[in-house]
Amino acid sequence: VRLEDDALAALAEGLRRVGVAELEAATNANASTREGAPLGALGVGEGAATAAREGSSSPLRLIALERLVDVSLMNARRAGTLLWPAFEAHVVGAAAAETDPEVSRAVFEQLERFIVETLGREEEEDEDEADVPEEAREALESAVLAPLPRLARGAASRDARIRAVRVARAVTRERGERVKSAGGWDALLETLERPAKDASGARVGPSAEEDEVEDGSRAGKTKKKSTKKPIAPGSAPRSSDVQLGWSALAAVASDLLPAGAVPSSRRARLVAAIFAYVDQTDDLNAALSAVGALWTVADQLAAVAEAEEPVGNAGKNFVSATLARHLTPAFVALRDASLDARSEIRDGAVKALAAALASRGDALSDAAFRSAAFDLYFPLLREIRATAFAASDEELQTATVGTSTAHGADGG
Repeated sequence: VRLEDDALAALAEGLRRVGVAELEAATNANASTREGAPLGALGVGEGAATAAREGSSSPLRLIALERLVDVSLMNARRAGTLLWPAFEAHVVGAAAAETDPEVSRAVFEQLERFIVETLGREEEEDEDEADVPEEAREALESAVLAPLPRLARGAASRDARIRAVRVARAVTRERGERVKSAGGWDALLETLERPAKDASGARVGPSAEEDEVEDGSRAGKTKKKSTKKPIAPGSAPRSSDVQLGWSALAAVASDLLPAGAVPSSRRARLVAAIFAYVDQTDDLNAALSAVGALWTVADQLAAVAEAEEPVGNAGKNFVSATLARHLTPAFVALRDASLDARSEIRDGAVKALAAALASRGDALSDAAFRSAAFDLYFPLLREIRATAFAASDEELQTATVGTSTAHGADGG
């Protein structure tokens, strides 16, 4: 039965109100279980109490929330204006504010179901897509993915922030090739890079403008001041968080990029996200893997550009221009990684940059290759050489002072 717009909006709002009470009951029930208080004394619903009882093998279910997701899925094309206010206020709001781990799990399960099935329903209705404007489909896609970076950045608990990253990983695995909009990819990439941004040694909480890629800037970041935000006690990121985010982002680079799933306008953004994992210092293995990924991505970007070559005499010029646009951010990221404080990162990045220039330099225009060589690579070698000489001089001076001190002691 197709409900009228007013009736559909009223149904969604009613489910939201029931869902608020349901969430409160589930949270109180879990709290009482942990504290040993009688469940009945709190007046919680029998369903929530049963699910929350200690030793229960049944996972917590939030029925009103599930029905709100069902209604939203069945009316996905009308969700933007009619259902989204109630859905965002309840589901996304609960995901951001809930600190009880079990309740948080139940909420994020429904959020993941909604996002994955919404993108999947577009796939099932391919025969009708001609009737749906491209702008409308991209707007819906961007809307359902937009909460993920907000949750990964600002949810109340670390558990919820990491669950947002897991949802983004599930979306890229199950529906990555279906994500077409720039807004959708912005949301996914920002979410997947968040564990690296929150890690020690990395910048925390940058604005969206700081993530935009600009040729010549450090791994595509603008030259803006950034400050470390204090991390609340008990919420500090862990190496496992970095590994989770990196494994998902690496899959995007290795599987979805070569398949052409990442839009041309967001490929440089992918490079910046990979560099965030080079930059973090919580997990050296992830950083080393990210350096290798930059080299691989540079090669894949070149292959994708060549595959998109138009027919005709303009093809060669098109490929050269496209390569320069896509490869420059990767070259810049490798240059910056070559100046890292960790020797393992420096060594790998210098070799990767040289290999990338050697393997793809001949496909660049003369001007683009000269820029990469003379503006990036050779200045890098000079800086490395100067740093090495400075370190040698410092070691020599230290040794000389030590010898003089020893002689003075002997003379005394």
